[in-house]
Amino acid sequence: MLQSGTPPQTHPYAATAATAIYRGDVLKYVIGTTSVGPAAAGDDHIIGVAAEYCGATDTDRQIEVYDDPTTIFEMQASTATPALAHVQLNADHVATVGTLYDTTHNPKRQDKAGISAHTLDVNVASNLTQLFRIIGLAPYANNAWGAYAILLVVFNEHLLKRVTGAT
Repeated sequence: MLQSGTPPQTHPYAATAATAIYRGDVLKYVIGTTSVGPAAAGDDHIIGVAAEYCGATDTDRQIEVYDDPTTIFEMQASTATPALAHVQLNADHVATVGTLYDTTHNPKRQDKAGISAHTLDVNVASNLTQLFRIIGLAPYANNAWGAYAILLVVFNEHLLKRVTGAT
């Protein structure tokens, strides 16, 4: 999910109790606690992307997080059809296990591999305030504009990018 010329930094955060966090999950700061947990579309207080897997029953509830709001990530588009016209538009993520994945990637094994099922919902791509900004198509052979394309994105909304006094 990362795309960068230099290795991005991670920082440790406490993970919410009894909640599985998958590598690549978008994470939010859980208000009223000192922990982070998986974010749903439209959530506020986004802090970053999980760098590792943390099982729901793991006793060590610390997780490394890519929390630099300028990091460029790769994110698979959902079943919608992204196009060049979506570049520089904003889109939200979809946190759904398996159902939005390209079936050739065997999403039913997501829980065993510890890999996120978050995808980018280009159905709602607009100039409005949404979590990610699409900046391009990931440079891979056989990656093309269309359903399940791998896109390059940066955070449009992020807790560390907020203006002083904003909630």
